[in-house]
Amino acid sequence: MSLAMSLNGHVVSKGTALSLQDRGLHYGDGFFTTLWVTNQQIANWAGHWQRLEQAAKALGFPVLNEQAILEQLKKTVTDVGAEYQQSLRVKILITRGIGGQGYIPASKPNLNTICLVSPVDLPIVKGKVTLLNIGLSPIQWGKQPLLAGIKHLNRLENVLAQQANQVLKTPQAHVSMSKYDECIMQDIEQNIISGMQSAICILHKGIFTTPSIITAGVQSTALAQVARLLSAQGKAMQVEPLTLHDIEMADEVFFCNAIRGIMPVIQYEDSGRIFRFTSSISTQLALDYHAQQMSALVSL
Repeated sequence: MSLAMSLNGHVVSKGTALSLQDRGLHYGDGFFTTLWVTNQQIANWAGHWQRLEQAAKALGFPVLNEQAILEQLKKTVTDVGAEYQQSLRVKILITRGIGGQGYIPASKPNLNTICLVSPVDLPIVKGKVTLLNIGLSPIQWGKQPLLAGIKHLNRLENVLAQQANQVLKTPQAHVSMSKYDECIMQDIEQNIISGMQSAICILHKGIFTTPSIITAGVQSTALAQVARLLSAQGKAMQVEPLTLHDIEMADEVFFCNAIRGIMPVIQYEDSGRIFRFTSSISTQLALDYHAQQMSALVSL
């Protein structure tokens, strides 16, 4: 549930609707990023702004106005009560607005910029690292090099993966719960791409490796920060194709995203087989990552 929302620089009420003709609604014609804000300071704004710029260029949107987006973000965040300010999830969505003819977009569109702010409880803020039990998703990524890396509004593969991970907790009340904390998602050729909502990385014989996403998946803002952190520690992260065999042989596995940071995996289940991992290195990396985040916040 969002605590505050804004549209094109104006804080709006929960009853305010986007136009039913918006191309984001009709065609998923837009993109977004989700970031963490603490006490009116943004974590990794440079990474999120780069994501928005790259998406706009790839989809043929007009050049974005960074200052206008930051001003809208500030208005929306400051509209939230002080009791929630320590930890907020902020989603910035940009659509091509209305206009055009069918799939053909307007040559000079009026973009819609939406900010949604909600509270988020993060164990890492209290110094506790989240450990994961994971599975393998039956949902696979389709391959589309033109869209790979972009966090566009068509996220149906992620929706289907999350749906497939739900099990009924109380059938009578139709209440469901997640079977696994995260699931590995492959592409249609059985290459590992990501988790359902996170990037993935393995550690094997001292080498950190994350999969290539040139044909599918989303370019992670968090993973880029992890790579810089490892570099500062004299380590490297390589980008190589990964398969389930690589997971089974790994010493450690972790997922990461912009909100929850690094989350080490302690157990992976696949078709009744259980694989357990150590997590000491990735747990320390999670703490280091959060410290790095806190030392480089950008004030609104």
